[in-house]
Amino acid sequence: MLEERTAGNPMEEGVIWTDLTAADVAERLAQHGLPVSVHVVEQLFEMAGYGRRQAQKYCSMDEHADRNAQFLRIAEFKQEYFASLNPLLSIDTLKRALLGNFYRKGKLFTKEVLRTFDHDYPSFADGVVIPHGLYDMKLNRGYLHLGASHDTSEFACDALEDWW
Repeated sequence: MLEERTAGNPMEEGVIWTDLTAADVAERLAQHGLPVSVHVVEQLFEMAGYGRRQAQKYCSMDEHADRNAQFLRIAEFKQEYFASLNPLLSIDTLKRALLGNFYRKGKLFTKEVLRTFDHDYPSFADGVVIPHGLYDMKLNRGYLHLGASHDTSEFACDALEDWW
């Protein structure tokens, strides 16, 4: 049953997973005349070496030898600019997002259930949007520029020009 619904990491032979939940497996077993509880399926998963896991940030990339000096220099520049008449901006581009009837995390008050697609396939999207944000630290004001193509240096410069 898991054979068709198991994937893995080709670089690490022992790293495999299934997208089936214990409830999914229990339901499929019942359809084949083997009714079992979700608890039994969880025990079977455990016996087979499966467990509920999530990726962990574990592999250290080491720190640069001058890391602290870099942050001290940035702090010096920040203080210098806070004292000047020039704006002090924080600029960032966020992950491109599909536009359309897709699921988004979060809760809101509504009178009816909001129904969305069960998968975020780009072919079902009405388009994409790339948010590019500028935050003026002196004025405590933010500006959001929305693009529809690619995150390029030209896009960033256009956003900065629009802000200016």
